[in-house]
Amino acid sequence: MNIPGSGSSTNMGMVSTETYQEKFQRKFKENPFVPLGALGTAIALTIASNQMRKRNSKSMNNWLRMRVIMQGATIAAVVGGSIYYGQTKQQKEAREAEEQERYLENVARDRAAFQERLKDAEEVHRLETMGSNGQSQSKWFPWGGASENSSDAPPEVLPPVFASPAVTEVQEPAPAQSSGKRGIWGWFGRGSSKNS
Repeated sequence: MNIPGSGSSTNMGMVSTETYQEKFQRKFKENPFVPLGALGTAIALTIASNQMRKRNSKSMNNWLRMRVIMQGATIAAVVGGSIYYGQTKQQKEAREAEEQERYLENVARDRAAFQERLKDAEEVHRLETMGSNGQSQSKWFPWGGASENSSDAPPEVLPPVFASPAVTEVQEPAPAQSSGKRGIWGWFGRGSSKNS
């Protein structure tokens, strides 16, 4: 698992880099005793070297002993912090894995429930569209719609809505009274007549 801002995480193929200040802040938040111990060691060493310059050997030895104690405390903080944060990191990863597993189980359960509801809805729809004789009925088309039981062939008999009206007698249009001129040119006086 990558820690955000660690410099080793990848985001869409890009490696993120962090500055020294950001890295120091992150490390200080993770284990504040290590930088404090290093600072104490540096201060004890600086005071010991100052006492050596003044030729105060007793005080210099005390500060050198203090430096050794601070350095030991810093090393203990490094080891203890590594063990503690290593365990918490493992525990965190275990919790995240459990959460992920629960999430996937919930998703699978929800998906199975949805599939069941979908099957039930399809069955109800199929039963609602079935006619009394097993043929598919549709509220849009009186002769039925396409279903699993019906073929794609058009119905043999069209319903009365779409059937053509019964033709009892064909009447021919009455002939127009001829003025002797035909066509549109007759209107302009250029048409030819039958008699001429």
